[in-house]
Amino acid sequence: MNRSNPTPKIIDVAYRFHPVGQGLFASGRITHRFDHYGWVPPAFNWVYDCGTSSSIKSCLIPELDHLWAQHGHAHGHLDLLTLSHFDSDHTNGLAELLERFTVDTLLLPLIPLWKRLELAFSDGVNLNADALSFYLNPVSYLLQRYPEQIRTIVLVPPPPPEAEHHGGELDDVRVTPLEDGDLRPTAEEALQADQQEELDQIAPPLRTRVKRLAPGAALQLGRYWEFVPYNDMHLCPAPPLSFVAAVQQRSHHLLHGATTSIGRAVALVTLRNLYDQTFGTSGAARNKISLFLYAGPIGNTLVTEVIPSTFQRPGGVETKANINLPFSLSSDCRLAVLYTGDGFLNSSRSVQDLLNILGPQRLTALTCLQVPHHGARGNWAAGHAKIFSPDIAVFCSDPKRKSPGHPHTEVIDDFSEHAIVPVDKKKGAIVEGRLALV
Repeated sequence: MNRSNPTPKIIDVAYRFHPVGQGLFASGRITHRFDHYGWVPPAFNWVYDCGTSSSIKSCLIPELDHLWAQHGHAHGHLDLLTLSHFDSDHTNGLAELLERFTVDTLLLPLIPLWKRLELAFSDGVNLNADALSFYLNPVSYLLQRYPEQIRTIVLVPPPPPEAEHHGGELDDVRVTPLEDGDLRPTAEEALQADQQEELDQIAPPLRTRVKRLAPGAALQLGRYWEFVPYNDMHLCPAPPLSFVAAVQQRSHHLLHGATTSIGRAVALVTLRNLYDQTFGTSGAARNKISLFLYAGPIGNTLVTEVIPSTFQRPGGVETKANINLPFSLSSDCRLAVLYTGDGFLNSSRSVQDLLNILGPQRLTALTCLQVPHHGARGNWAAGHAKIFSPDIAVFCSDPKRKSPGHPHTEVIDDFSEHAIVPVDKKKGAIVEGRLALV
């Protein structure tokens, strides 16, 4: 008896780069166009970074409100939120975001205390500022302030040294297919002693919300989509042991709530002076860490449609315009995106270490690349555009600012054979695609 082929299950995917000026706010949404035994999986929503050094009021808030309206206001929910690093132009909209949305899984780069202090000092964070509490203990800071909004925090460690020899093929991280649309890690590992010490600052019921992803592992959505985070902290120069030891000796004063404010202040001043003596005041550690995030289809999926466009909202009404590609999209459509935050891809090693985690299959699936650090020349190198070869290169910046002058011309020129899409204070970008589960 002949049986007709079953109707393929259809999934719509859209991801946006919001017009927030000099900063980064990106979001994505997966909509299921099928039912599973009479049940339609809910939409899956994610956000990558949420900040700007342009106006929060005029740039970021309208974009948050528009995203919130798409969720029906009172029912705002994000399945995945990723913070690439702690710079304000990537995080200063977090409070406004959490006023509007609950978050199922929050991805953070796993950074030791000494490195977080190094970044805070190099970033010029005031020793008395609330922001310093975020650097000192980001997990405690977030869970104590937003216990109702954040369900789980997943810490992403840097890859181990042996990752230099890891092929990173998709089959290496594939797990039993999931049909229910849940997001699950392919592998976890136990929290280490220093993370346990930091968890001591929060109530015991909240501690169970903190997980640690295994190096090189992915987060898998059903049997058709994955998120692969990559923490590039291992590329940082080795720290002076004297600074690390000094932080460890004072960790109790820095972390424990029972410590007097005077004791913590003395410890911070001592460490700040040691930092200045050790590193100078050039701020060389700034942006040396970023949590990359790859998102794309896996398994028996077929990308049937990809439509890239820009959008604006004059008067609050969204208008779209097709992106003029310098080439025709091939019949073998691609739909994956790579978020880089302020990461560094300026050397052969930095590129190769990332590719060791992603592997060649994911690289060939890449249609969109968020160019790191707003298109800064210090984070990129000539010829690297050909390695990633995205259809679309997105530059999130405010070109009208004379300082820092992002994006830099030489970085733009490297993408001359690709579609260059500037995202600024007025114009955003969106990529819409369709997947068929076959």
